[in-house]
Amino acid sequence: MSELRCVVCGSTRRLVYHDQGYRRLMRCRDCRIVFADPPPTRDEKHAIEHEAYEGDILPEVADFFRNCNRDFRDDPVVQ
Repeated sequence: MSELRCVVCGSTRRLVYHDQGYRRLMRCRDCRIVFADPPPTRDEKHAIEHEAYEGDILPEVADFFRNCNRDFRDDPVVQ
């Protein structure tokens, strides 16, 4: 575990909120925010967001984003 400081208050006082094995979710004992330790890399974050918005993790979200650029004039519900 790294010596990551709380992003809100800077405290190093924390407790394990959830252990994912490769990453822990920590709760700051001072301001109580929950944060990841170690934080995901930029590539990990991109992969997670890509899968969430365009993959099968959250199909309702992927469907929403597919429809964002759609022309709804041909949609019978909108007519």
